[in-house]
Amino acid sequence: MLRQTTSTRRLLQLALGRRTHSTISQPKISPAVLNSTRALDRYRPGERYNGFVCTRTEYIADFNMTAFLFRHEGTGLEYLHIDRNDSNNVFSVNFRTTPFDSTGLPHILEHSVLCGSERFPVRDPFFKMLNRSLATFMNAMTGPDYTLYPFSSTNEIDYRNLQSIYLDAVFRPNLKYLDFLQEGWRLEHS
Repeated sequence: MLRQTTSTRRLLQLALGRRTHSTISQPKISPAVLNSTRALDRYRPGERYNGFVCTRTEYIADFNMTAFLFRHEGTGLEYLHIDRNDSNNVFSVNFRTTPFDSTGLPHILEHSVLCGSERFPVRDPFFKMLNRSLATFMNAMTGPDYTLYPFSSTNEIDYRNLQSIYLDAVFRPNLKYLDFLQEGWRLEHS
């Protein structure tokens, strides 16, 4: 458990740009590890790729994966790419959604953006995909100061379809008043 906790913390710190130090001894290098560390040669810090600059790379031995952190030059958007020999493809759009009060606005918006979008104007495309997709995981969640829209699939065509739906939902949501009335209410018990 210590290995997983330490590696998860290191991965999050990589995404946040903080320096990390591991107290765990590293295992001997196996052929599988060598293949994963060779991924480090794919992207180099300081080099540009389609409008993104690679800002950091790190091999994370505990998970046998390589993490690459990119920053978009025009918008400042951060992109964390994880290279691992795994058939499950994972994608997530994450936003910092620091609340200004206790109304629950980030959570209301999390639900509202999944109620149809520009390219997918049907009512609740997210829930329709739960029964039609080959996804191994689909969800959306709001934390204290972030909102996540993750999914995963082992099927590449399904992965691309879900990616298209998720990206359209979060960047071009319909945000209709009726959806807000459905999602933006709560009961207060005294």
